[in-house]
Amino acid sequence: MTDAQTATVDSAQSADEAELRNLNDNYVRSYLESDVDWYDRVLVDDYTCTLGSGQVLSKQEFLEETAEGPDTETFSIDELNIRIYGDAALLDAVTSWVGTDGIAGRGLYTDTYVRIDGQWRCVAANLTPLRD
Repeated sequence: MTDAQTATVDSAQSADEAELRNLNDNYVRSYLESDVDWYDRVLVDDYTCTLGSGQVLSKQEFLEETAEGPDTETFSIDELNIRIYGDAALLDAVTSWVGTDGIAGRGLYTDTYVRIDGQWRCVAANLTPLRD
């Protein structure tokens, strides 16, 4: 690969990473603000969300739970790792929160994105509680 080709690939990778980082920020914002419309636009129709309990939510079930509002008082991302594989990407994050019950927790989520018709769309999420 020439230097120019490498620079083009690096630039495209950087643009994709920036877009995915923005999508992640909006994913979290939408959770905290119960923004069902944003999720409806970005999640594919056959999206699934696997909760820490093992329960798998369809897109519709996820939207219904989102509309009920978050069960957290505070939420933060402690680490975020974005890995891009062509037209697929994995976003892994370690999170901390305090629930509406006052109990603090930590977790790991993995969101899977696929580029469809030039747009990154979320196809799956997996939430895992972390034990300290």
